[in-house]
Amino acid sequence: MKYLRKHHNQLYYERAVPTKLKAAIGKNHVKQKLGLTVGAADSLVAARIAEIDEQYQAWFRTVASDNSYKLSQDEKRIAALAYLNEVGVAVGQLAPITHGTYSEKDAHREYVDYQRDNLFGAIYNVAYQRETGVEPSPKDYVIEYAWHLATEPEALQAPATFEDAWQFYSAQKKLDRTIRSQRKAIQFWERFEAVVGNQPLTSKNIYESQRKYADSQLDKEVQPQSIERSLNPILSAFRMYVDEHQLDVSVTRYKPKQRVVISERQVITEPQLKKLWELVCNDASIRSDVRLALLLMAQSSVINSELQRLKLTDLITEGHPEYEGVSWLRVLDGKSKDRKRPVPLVAGINLINELVGKVSDEVYVLGKLAYQSESSISSQVSKVLKYIAPDLTAYSLRHGWLNRCYVEGAPESFQDRVGGWTEGSKSKKRGYAKMADTTIDRLREYERIQRRVNRVLVADREDNVVHLNQA
Repeated sequence: MKYLRKHHNQLYYERAVPTKLKAAIGKNHVKQKLGLTVGAADSLVAARIAEIDEQYQAWFRTVASDNSYKLSQDEKRIAALAYLNEVGVAVGQLAPITHGTYSEKDAHREYVDYQRDNLFGAIYNVAYQRETGVEPSPKDYVIEYAWHLATEPEALQAPATFEDAWQFYSAQKKLDRTIRSQRKAIQFWERFEAVVGNQPLTSKNIYESQRKYADSQLDKEVQPQSIERSLNPILSAFRMYVDEHQLDVSVTRYKPKQRVVISERQVITEPQLKKLWELVCNDASIRSDVRLALLLMAQSSVINSELQRLKLTDLITEGHPEYEGVSWLRVLDGKSKDRKRPVPLVAGINLINELVGKVSDEVYVLGKLAYQSESSISSQVSKVLKYIAPDLTAYSLRHGWLNRCYVEGAPESFQDRVGGWTEGSKSKKRGYAKMADTTIDRLREYERIQRRVNRVLVADREDNVVHLNQA
């Protein structure tokens, strides 16, 4: 496409200055950003190039013409826009500011005076020539009109901010906090804004704010891939706003790098698990929803995000239409929606049902806690775990469950189908089992193994037998 140039992912208009005008213009080429990126529709690119080229053609004609040439109002405006682009002044940039301190207003006035004397000196020529009856040149007329455009108060607008972009994105996407996937996007934004604040929407601010946010998350030992995932809706909001308003802003992603920290994951031991179980079962001062979360996490590999989206219809205990003698959770994969793993419940079922009756709402088992962020749930669970050992975390329960599977010799298929673990070498499809077998015979087999794995929590005598190969 004529006059189209690319640099990285930005598109530019560029053309040579006519030879006879190079001395007057002061350069060999003129170049201007289109405000579009690679991949923009050809029709949009062509229209933008035509608009800018018209401005420069008018500017070239103005410089080349003699005083006998009369400019129309449209020609003056088009040429004036090209002149403003050449001298690096935006429309309305030199208008008086109405907000700010006295010193800020005074500094702005000095800046305007400096720009007027250095870039718009032709306005003095126009005034003098009119007084003496001399017709100003077309070039002087254009510079006079450019000064008018640069100082129009109504053209001066506050720069767009991060908040403007997010509000526009939220309105376009109709984000709803009651929908889990959309609620997570809102929480990502709130977390981002709390760290970096509301800044002007510039290329530099977008990139540097990502760096600042990533560093704060890495300090909390959040994985780089999780940081990038949390930035996705925010960058989408910035891109949508920039494209909609044709801003000269580049939205470049910052890539957080993993900090090299060698540490061994802390695993809860059986004595610690027993102590935790007694605390959660007997201490009514602990919040009911946190107690419920710990009762479910202590006897399984269920994690915060899975508990967060656990619905009442997926808690199958006595009284549930799907109950056939085995209490279990139907844990769904949050992305594909068609994968599930059955997680048998073998301890504290009466207390679990009692707490569910207290905290659940019409949809979620954890009630209000389900609408908080995963990190908030983890934080509240960890507060209780600190009473047992200061280095325990929510993931200590998941890894403790896997360790007990190894000790009890639980088959890899159980670790896969019930635990959701992916490290096994024999299973071709690790993780969630697609349309997992939840027939009563299979559930009873899973329950039997789950009792062995959680023998420290199960009261009956058979489950407390120490097998010969473990003695």
